[in-house]
Amino acid sequence: MLKNRYGTDALSVAMMVVVIALLLINIPLQNILLSLVGMVITALVIFRMGSRNKEKRMAENRKYLLRVQGIKVKIKQWRVRFTGRKQFKYTRCPKCRAMLRLPRGAGQVSARCRACEHVFTCRV
Repeated sequence: MLKNRYGTDALSVAMMVVVIALLLINIPLQNILLSLVGMVITALVIFRMGSRNKEKRMAENRKYLLRVQGIKVKIKQWRVRFTGRKQFKYTRCPKCRAMLRLPRGAGQVSARCRACEHVFTCRV
């Protein structure tokens, strides 16, 4: 009966998590707008799961995964910079904007960017 249908993927699961969160938030609020938004997202999830256009659904999921991966990378970079904030100073290359890690307490240093080989001086 549901042969040749797309099924679930990471985007569908994330959308259902949003729906569950909206419904839990809406329990004390009793807001009709939140209920309506939850129903619309649920309808989209059902549509995606029952779709026969697998290529288009896979492309949507790929876009979602790329965005989520970018966010995860940014969070990981922030966490690493935060934990090393006492030992290192993080600065950007003035030419290519690449992030550089320099040791704290060294005074004025001459730094070379690994990405573009630009040499500049920086106070750390």
